[in-house]
Amino acid sequence: MAVWRASASRLALVYLVILVIAVSVVRFTSYLVTQREITRQGDLLVQSELQALREQYRFGGVQRLVEILNRRVDDWGRLGAVYLFMDNAGNKLAGNLTGWPQEVTRDGAWLEFELVAREGSASVDHPVRASAIQLGRNWLLVGTDKSEQERIARQQRNAMAWSIALTALLAGLAGWWYSRRVAARIRE
Repeated sequence: MAVWRASASRLALVYLVILVIAVSVVRFTSYLVTQREITRQGDLLVQSELQALREQYRFGGVQRLVEILNRRVDDWGRLGAVYLFMDNAGNKLAGNLTGWPQEVTRDGAWLEFELVAREGSASVDHPVRASAIQLGRNWLLVGTDKSEQERIARQQRNAMAWSIALTALLAGLAGWWYSRRVAARIRE
């Protein structure tokens, strides 16, 4: 009788492990796909904005681009948009950044850096993902605040952990119930 009960318990444990692994793989894959898509959408937004500003530069030169960026300076608060237009000597021409981020280079690749912003009386770090292009002898950096993306990622990780834990708990209870039922039948 103890052999049957141990066998049923082992079988329930094997099913529990398989179920938890399967749920973990599905949830983790879903998390990765969602995060990749969120990043891709942000990148498309930045690339689209860079292309539109490049066209404005071609149409009206430095003065036109400075006018446009000066109108968009308040976009940080509403949209999390980051702009910097500067000449080759490093002088700011327009935008809502005070200067080129120290830790990034001007090579046209995707840039990630922290931006410190004042929110009330506190200084708050905001992660930014940006790209820069050269326009003549000037540089244009356009980016977006990733705080909301990181908040969503945290929520997804928490949901993933809770769903895996809940799956393990429910499957464990079902396995315990199953092994008890098998043991009771064998005793009868």
